[in-house]
Amino acid sequence: MDRLIARWDAGAVSHLSTVSLAGGVGLVSANDGGVRVWDLAGAAAGAAGRALARSPERYSGVNAVAVCQLGDDHAVIAVATEDGVSWWDPVTGTEPYPEADVGTVWDVAAAAGPDGRARLFAAAHTQPWPVHCWDCTTGQELPPVGYHDICVMAVAALTLPDQLLVTSADEAAIVRCWDAVTPHPLLPAPPACSRGTSRGSGRSR
Repeated sequence: MDRLIARWDAGAVSHLSTVSLAGGVGLVSANDGGVRVWDLAGAAAGAAGRALARSPERYSGVNAVAVCQLGDDHAVIAVATEDGVSWWDPVTGTEPYPEADVGTVWDVAAAAGPDGRARLFAAAHTQPWPVHCWDCTTGQELPPVGYHDICVMAVAALTLPDQLLVTSADEAAIVRCWDAVTPHPLLPAPPACSRGTSRGSGRSR
């Protein structure tokens, strides 16, 4: 049985996510040409899929996107690029915060802590290889959650009742877990991965 309910001509899509807006649930698609939001709720109800919003610029390579949900009907989309992190509000079509010029970012993840404060985390390509952190409500950069010994390739975040856990993986295949509210590694690094032991130039995509 064919379970297809919608089809979009979205171009070459490299990243997908979902976002909750006033009009319902949207599908976020991204490629090097930018970011778009599609009417996923309408498509699920049988209506033809349509684009609700499109980012105003072509980014310097889109490596990842994360939806920073600030309420039931308000969200900001963070875009990881070759230059850092850009912010886009799909409702107003504007960039609510200045671009975070931190160099190439390979991955981003967003989650709210036990205090309800939404944070964005980013995997850095450049030394000193931090896991960057921002306040999603203001765009203010916060202290890094922690550091790796080589470029950080992936990041994920999980909200628990009393913790905001962030896991990050680097090019040396080391995964670390952090408490983002009171940053310190929950998983100790292996002995062979002490700071300054390994170095690398990073990944090219």
